[in-house]
Formats: sequence, structure tokens, C-alpha cells
Amino acid sequence: MGAGDFLFRSKQKGIAPPRIYAIINLRKDVQRKTSSVVNDKPRGFCPLERTGMKYQSVNEFSHFSFSDCVLTEMSATPAGVQLTLEALIVLPENSQNTNFTASYAGTVQLRLLGGQFTESVKEGYQYRDANDVPLESVPDTLLSPAEVTALLPELRDVYLFQILSETKADGKILLELGIEFPQAEEYDTLITPSYRIGILCEKAVFGWDYYMNRVES
Repeated sequence: MGAGDFLFRSKQKGIAPPRIYAIINLRKDVQRKTSSVVNDKPRGFCPLERTGMKYQSVNEFSHFSFSDCVLTEMSATPAGVQLTLEALIVLPENSQNTNFTASYAGTVQLRLLGGQFTESVKEGYQYRDANDVPLESVPDTLLSPAEVTALLPELRDVYLFQILSETKADGKILLELGIEFPQAEEYDTLITPSYRIGILCEKAVFGWDYYMNRVES
């Protein structure tokens, strides 16, 4: 896959919303309260083999909202790629939404079966002065699958703001994950790293055991 074939154009550099800090703290609080309830085990990374979660949504990317979503862990094995998500919103049209309104799922295990990293991008950025004159410009950097794999340990408590998908002629699914690191301080305006991670997989299974609160309008 060449640079010109990358699935989606890189976004302009944005800033993760301050509420990511509240979401991360909420996740830690929920983890303490539910770790003795869900399967009688503390929250840990769910292996690809686990299929017994109460709610399982397959390939329904457009039936979730990632506006508040936090990626707490990501890893890859020969069987595929796995992500642990918090504050993922299940939309009313999702086949697994039993609340019939937008609701936060509990801890979500996203299993990308047969998933393999493809060409990915570390996004560039521009600094501009008050008159919109560019002061510094850093271009996008292409990342190989090996470089993405090496990045995985750093992808903890980061903002997963988007998953875009395209089904190929052979039935496989090409995904692009939009990931951005939060600021060190809640109201910091410094630019933080952001990535577009490419993954080719056979199937995506979102699994969770319980619902949290409904989304406030």
C-alpha cells in the first residue's frame, strides 16, 4: 500500500477535549466498583478467545459515537488486534442497544479478528501566529506496521476520536483509527501527538457486559 493509497486524509491537528480527564477518572472509579462483579476478576485485557460477553456488536462502526471514547490498552497477537475502550457511546440504532437511546457502554473489548497493521501516519501540524502566519510546519510521518507495533505500549488513556471503515472487494475491512494524546494539563494548549492507525481485519467485534449512564442531551 503506497502513501497515495492511504485510506483517509489526515485531519488538521486538534485538541482533545478537557473532559477526557473526567472520563479517565470515571473509568478508574468504575473499575474499582465493578472489578469484583464482572467475572469476579479485576479489569484486565480480554483475550481474543473470549466470546461470552453479554453484548456483542459486529462491524457496526457507524452505530457507535466516539466523541468521548478513551483507549486504555491496545495489543496485537497473531490472531488479531485488541483494544480496551471506555466511554464508548452505543447509539440507538445499534443492534445491541437495549436502552433504545444513546448510552455509555461499560468497558468495551474491541476484537479485530485477523487484524494486521497497514500503513499508518503520525500527523503533522502547523504553528501560526496571531495573524495566521505559519511559524513552524511539521509534515506527516508515515509509519510501518513494525513502527506501529512498537508504539502500542504508549497507547494508554489516549483519545480514540474516530474509527473509519471501508469494506474491500474480498470482504476484508480496512480501518483507520484516529488517536490523539491528551494534554499534560487539563487546559494546556500545546500540540500533542496524534495518529491515524491503519488496520486490515476480517471482522470487528465490540463486546461489553453492562451499560453505564444514558447520554445526557
